[in-house]
Amino acid sequence: MIRIVPMKAEHIPDAVNLWKEQFVRYCYSNSFPDFTAGGLPVINAYLKEQTEKKNAIIIKRDSDIIGYMAWMYFDFHRERTAFLPTAAHAASPHDDIRIYEEMYYHAAQKWVDDKRFNHLWMTYSDNHPLREKLYDIGFGSYVIDACQSTGALNLSVTCDYEISSSGIKDVDELLAFANLSNEYYAASPVFLKRNEY
Repeated sequence: MIRIVPMKAEHIPDAVNLWKEQFVRYCYSNSFPDFTAGGLPVINAYLKEQTEKKNAIIIKRDSDIIGYMAWMYFDFHRERTAFLPTAAHAASPHDDIRIYEEMYYHAAQKWVDDKRFNHLWMTYSDNHPLREKLYDIGFGSYVIDACQSTGALNLSVTCDYEISSSGIKDVDELLAFANLSNEYYAASPVFLKRNEY
């Protein structure tokens, strides 16, 4: 039986172990720094702080912790925001998409009830099905730059386009290009809708 409950101090060691397992599973490579040694005090302190603020949940299968989320609140561009840094979430590799989905729906309801319609997260992982699912259920527009592949980059690829700096002369073209996304964002979940600037 799966259930979601508030995180307590005694859950933190199991949550940290889940995070370490997830890090090794998706991020441990020569192209990615090793956070497991120096990062553990930071993760412990973060989870302790958010647990005390009641901004953390765990998901259990029977008596085993199989996932956690711990978020912080702040205003992002004057929008009330819930934010999950890389240390703020992890799930068991067994059915991790469903675990994240259940945790997100639970946490997002709390955020929306508190009128926090902007939900941001950061993750580093090569789990493409999980990333796609999280976008589908609402982790959206502002997180794209925070989702990074952890594999080595192949910079010798040839392409038929050129990357250059833009200037004031490019504003009209950039605005026209940005406007192409209006239809996409209009169809996004309610908490991702933005006023037109």
